[in-house]
Amino acid sequence: MNRALARLTVTLVMGSMLVLVCACGKSEATKPEASLTPAERASLERIVNDIKQASRRGFETGDWSVMAKLYPEGSLACWDASGEEHRFGFLSMEPIPDHAQYQVGSLDDYIHGGVDTSHMGGTHFMAIRYEASFASGCDLPTPKRWPERHIYLRKVGEKFIPVHPCPVQEQIEQKSIVRTWPMVSGAQAARVVEGMSEQERQSLREKVRQDRFPLNAILSIQDRHGLSYEQASLVLDRVCTVTARER
Repeated sequence: MNRALARLTVTLVMGSMLVLVCACGKSEATKPEASLTPAERASLERIVNDIKQASRRGFETGDWSVMAKLYPEGSLACWDASGEEHRFGFLSMEPIPDHAQYQVGSLDDYIHGGVDTSHMGGTHFMAIRYEASFASGCDLPTPKRWPERHIYLRKVGEKFIPVHPCPVQEQIEQKSIVRTWPMVSGAQAARVVEGMSEQERQSLREKVRQDRFPLNAILSIQDRHGLSYEQASLVLDRVCTVTARER
């Protein structure tokens, strides 16, 4: 990843928008829909609860078929067009906690990037946002993040249905889906940390302490282990968590 791009706090993941707001500040909250009927609100509550549970199971096991089951049958078939063994990695995400909140907005003026939405039929998006601890064992001044995950929806009557875009033709032809949407899982982060020498772990901790910000440590993990920005962030968080436990 280009280092200048890595400094941005907005990252496109899994065809939905993931806004990673670090300790440097919070993002502006998404404006909610003007009004929702009780039936519409109940439909949204079911969806967000299903996503919370699936995100935790998928993150723990690396089996993201649990997330795929939340989408209408056949709607994710376009992701198989390149013949890659993606294992639904494009749906992977960090586990969403119970305290996460959501708001719903219209897709009328929504800007999509790097995906094909021509057959998605989306009408709305759900912005799921929460506060999370980050790299707290490495003594960051403000060890917090405020991730924001956007899930696309189609409104049918008073019911909402999760929908998902497709990869663009170029990604299918170049067989770059796995590379563009790498899988996120706790098991993977654990394997990377377990494979590190204590010297490498200590070097990462020192980078965080010296910089008072985790960017350079994350970039170091990316470069050394060939990981995405989000994957490297999870690895650093685990390195710092292990540090805190050892105290």
